[in-house]
Amino acid sequence: MFRNILLAVIALLNLIFIFIIQGHQSVDRIDLNIIVAALGAIISILFLIVRKSRLNFTFAIITLLIVAFHVSLIVLHIYDYVYA
Repeated sequence: MFRNILLAVIALLNLIFIFIIQGHQSVDRIDLNIIVAALGAIISILFLIVRKSRLNFTFAIITLLIVAFHVSLIVLHIYDYVYA
């Protein structure tokens, strides 16, 4: 139960940072975005390896997909800031 709540909180945190990164054009808080995305990726992969229940596995997959989208937005944002 704790794992599912932790994954839901991390997914929600990543979604909040996704909305924040889309609204701003500067890279002021890019380090915080990277830390949140890395934390989400590490915990999701760890819970995928452990796999206690099917619900936990589903939450880990959903969180990992959200984190992957967040990482892609971070990369695009850095690319636009540096090269555009």
